[in-house]
Amino acid sequence: AAAQAEAGPGVDDEAEAGPGVDDEAEAGPGVAQAEAGPGVDDEAEAGPGEAQAEAGPGEAQAEAGPGEAQAEAGPGVDDEAEAGPGEAQAEAGPGVAQAEAGPGVDDEAEAGPGEAEAEAGPGEAEAEAGPGEAEAEAGPGEAEAEAGPGEAEAEAGPGVAQAEAGPGVDDEAEAGPGVDDEAEAATGGGQGRLHRG
Repeated sequence: AAAQAEAGPGVDDEAEAGPGVDDEAEAGPGVAQAEAGPGVDDEAEAGPGEAQAEAGPGEAQAEAGPGEAQAEAGPGVDDEAEAGPGEAQAEAGPGVAQAEAGPGVDDEAEAGPGEAEAEAGPGEAEAEAGPGEAEAEAGPGEAEAEAGPGEAEAEAGPGVAQAEAGPGVDDEAEAGPGVDDEAEAATGGGQGRLHRG
């Protein structure tokens, strides 16, 4: 169980506690601020993976599908502007971060074989160009209006966070197989990138 500095096989956002997920102050096997299901939530959930105003198995702020997000689209997309297998503020894959794209990436506090806020390649950042731009994507993984399996400000799945979608992802405080966003704690990343590509 962890919090802003998650640490477990699940995911966390700001205050997690359990092998599930969290958004701002979770406590249980996969719940969020006000979650109630198998690891999903946005700001006040209640069900098997709903979100701020969801209605279904893992929707998001205004999603519609099995695990969407404020701006997701695909298995492991981003929330604010991702595009690729494992991007987004709270990636979805084996260790991704805010706007990453790869096994072990991060945004503000990287630690591992990943880049950070200003990547270069499939999974750049707020001002990218290619498969994984940001805030203005175009393709499978846009933002703020996505629709796919594994999106949403509060994903829906075994170990999802504010915008997760995969086993071991996080949004603001990750702690898993080498990923973090703003407050890592457990497998390594600290307030400061360790690798830049």
